[in-house]
Amino acid sequence: MSTWLGDIYAASYTAPQTATVVLTVTAPDGTVSTPAVVTSAAPTYTATVPTPQIGTYLLVWSASGAVVDVFVDQFTVVSPSLALISFSELKDQLNISVSDTTGTAKLRRFMQSASDVVQNITGPILGQMRTEFFDGHRETIVLSPRWVQSITTITENLGTTVFTLTEQPLSAGNFTQYGYTWDRDTHKITRRANGLTAWFPDGRGNVAVTYKQGINPLPQDITDATGELIRHWWENGQMPGRASFQAQGGDDDGAIMVMGYAVPNRVIEMLKPYERGPSAA
Repeated sequence: MSTWLGDIYAASYTAPQTATVVLTVTAPDGTVSTPAVVTSAAPTYTATVPTPQIGTYLLVWSASGAVVDVFVDQFTVVSPSLALISFSELKDQLNISVSDTTGTAKLRRFMQSASDVVQNITGPILGQMRTEFFDGHRETIVLSPRWVQSITTITENLGTTVFTLTEQPLSAGNFTQYGYTWDRDTHKITRRANGLTAWFPDGRGNVAVTYKQGINPLPQDITDATGELIRHWWENGQMPGRASFQAQGGDDDGAIMVMGYAVPNRVIEMLKPYERGPSAA
């Protein structure tokens, strides 16, 4: 089970019979606490656990008195992060009322898992900063992601001296010795000096490019594909067991495995225009 950083986690334990119960919580940094335990309906006991740290919390329930028992559980706290679909969009795609809180925790987990699976197919498309290092002694370098929103800085080291390059489109007419051009389709960066092709200085990892990868704004078909993937997981989880991933006129139209998850063919088809290409040499 996972929850957001700063949420209050509701822990519960059912003892073999009514007893004196203590909950010991070990936080990710090793801090130990014993939150108050409340009897909700004997022999079920509950406690609320604050979550000020990211990581896995260990829960140890100890029952004593009329019965002696130990129950060990855990939960993970994660930092809030962007997903490829919003919670309201997902509920609309699943035809779930916004006032219906059934399965909220599961759906939120699916949102994160589905976003990771989709990006395994497309490459990173959620905006995030990245710095990539390249060897010099060449005229061009190529950024590895398919999707790049913007370049923040490009620097090159010549010995102990650091030079910052500026983008200088060939049509701009305002050139200096320390420039570059960026092909936004291929993400090839060409070193320029006074408008002419030049060489990055010789060195190992001495050219640093800081950029924001991803797509902005996010195409609707990626959001829809993410929602369709979650719908597939959600509906299969609500149905009784049957043969997996066989076309039967229902939800499954065939599926492939991505990161250990079943992804329907129609989701793959929706993501086809955004598939990750081969890495540049």
